[in-house]
Amino acid sequence: MSGVIEFFGGQNIFVTGASGFLGKVLLEMLLRSCPDVGKIFVLLRPKKGKEPSERVKNITSLPLFDIIRRENPEAVKKIVPLAGDCAQLGLGLSATDRQILEETVSIVIHAAATVRFDDPLKSAVLMNTRGTREIMMIVRNMKKLKVFVHVSTTYCNCDRPVVHEVVYPPHADWKEMISIAEHVDEHTLNVLTPKILCKLPNTYTFTKSLAEHVVKDLGEDLPVVIFRPSIVISTLSEPFPGWIDNFNGPVGLMIAGASEAVTALHQRGVTQQTGATLELVASDVLDHYRTYSLLERLLHNPPKLAEQLAFQIEPQTRRLLIEKYYEFDDAVIRELLGKKLSSRHRKDLDEVSEKTCVLLKSCRRQFDNVKRVFKVVEDMQGSVVQNIKNNFLLPEELARRYGAVVFIACIKFETSKKKLQYLTFPDFYHCAQSIMASWTYVDNGSPEYDDTELDREFLLDLRELRVLLDKEKEHKQ
Repeated sequence: MSGVIEFFGGQNIFVTGASGFLGKVLLEMLLRSCPDVGKIFVLLRPKKGKEPSERVKNITSLPLFDIIRRENPEAVKKIVPLAGDCAQLGLGLSATDRQILEETVSIVIHAAATVRFDDPLKSAVLMNTRGTREIMMIVRNMKKLKVFVHVSTTYCNCDRPVVHEVVYPPHADWKEMISIAEHVDEHTLNVLTPKILCKLPNTYTFTKSLAEHVVKDLGEDLPVVIFRPSIVISTLSEPFPGWIDNFNGPVGLMIAGASEAVTALHQRGVTQQTGATLELVASDVLDHYRTYSLLERLLHNPPKLAEQLAFQIEPQTRRLLIEKYYEFDDAVIRELLGKKLSSRHRKDLDEVSEKTCVLLKSCRRQFDNVKRVFKVVEDMQGSVVQNIKNNFLLPEELARRYGAVVFIACIKFETSKKKLQYLTFPDFYHCAQSIMASWTYVDNGSPEYDDTELDREFLLDLRELRVLLDKEKEHKQ
């Protein structure tokens, strides 16, 4: 530890991502453990009307900094906020601030990133990949540079069964991807995203993988370090155990679920029966939640679950896992068919949960699954059921149930009509199956036809039937 303290002594440091969990812990550790450290420049963008200086005050007022405020309150004055944004060209820095960095900084720690798995590819590339290029351009001009530390992630190589301390061949050319993100509109990029990501599960891992190649190419002649943390949870021991300031990733799931699970297991007598301590039970439960969190992302795209190498799952177990994840309650789906729901409209899902007596968490999962399946297959040609089976690896019967939901949504059948309130999902399922089998363009080898389109003859019959009904109505009057 003494060697680390000596290394940082008298050095000016530039930190990005200081407002994130890792960044805050890093700031506290530097100020508390390296009292002779020089200035710590932090890149912060104005947010919610707060300037960077005010954001620094908010950060240093957290319980994380209690020891520093008590033992060395002057240390926080070493933090120098710089207005900027990693998603902007030149990091959004002023010419003056950039010159200060290039002339005085000797250590750079680049921890800024968008860590959302579902960020649009355009945003993720501009922040994670181009942002790394922009900071490397500044680093190359630093006159006193001793080391550049790039915070990556273990999961940028999640398509490999074993990861060594090397930069693996890229999944794409980072220069081309930056150019594409800068010039192609977001909608087009969103459509192309699955093809661009290839074997990687999300835009986060893809863009962080590209960022490693930015560092490798632009830092070939520089003292650079690529640091790959895995899942980040709370502090282990310093400055005190268990500190966390967000519920991102698995943390919220683990805190909410694990506490309930450990309590339930304890009440059932697991600790007495096995002789295990509560700490051991809690650790085991948390490990299961971490695994589930990783698996859930893969379950959003079942073919990727079948191809991945991180989890060694037997085919039979994998099929059961997918089937259980995509199962749905008839009562919940009946309610969803009658509503124009958005994932932002939490109140609607609350009402569905209350009316059906199904847990809100389960309602959200079922809604997300239906929306995901519909989005993937709605414009596909051929059999909708077969398309669902191919893209989600669902068993025949479950694929047919989803096919009925997709069909009803495609033809905009008004299931919320007052006269139809007594009908259940099985009723609509039977109706949809009959119409799809008898009155649609079934898959006959012609790629332009599919079984979510009503055929021409049926539509003509409907038109004639409407005329007859109108005449009957006039006759009765």
